[in-house]
Amino acid sequence: MRLSLALVSTLEAVAASADFLGQDKACGDNKLCEHNCEEGRYHILTDLINGIHFGCLLAPAPITYSNPDCLFVQEDGAVDGADGTTRARVVCDNVGGTLCERKSTSGDYCIVLDKNLGAFVLQCEKYHGTPTENSSGLSYKAASSDCKKKTE
Repeated sequence: MRLSLALVSTLEAVAASADFLGQDKACGDNKLCEHNCEEGRYHILTDLINGIHFGCLLAPAPITYSNPDCLFVQEDGAVDGADGTTRARVVCDNVGGTLCERKSTSGDYCIVLDKNLGAFVLQCEKYHGTPTENSSGLSYKAASSDCKKKTE
């Protein structure tokens, strides 16, 4: 019993001195783990030294999105109409994105995972488009707030 109390006291002191315990670090019982692990995420571990115990799981990285444009401009400076939309759809589809038409302004844009933004730029340039500035690090709801999905 004294050993358990000493262990709990030690874990509480460690938790107080650090924000959260690291991946697979022993975190105490389920209540202590909820407090000592990021987002209260823990799992059961088994090893030869400590036997069976609870250890912290790192919180998953949030999934974030970007909403870039890929503009297709004709030689006279006009933005391509139907052909531009067709190429924008191909570019967006090639990176697993969703093609949208802005509700408030003209133009198409693509909702794409932040991790696929580099691939979007490469695809846009491959089809002779110009990638434009975008917002990144957005939730899906924020990235799609101005989206009217292109159906044609």
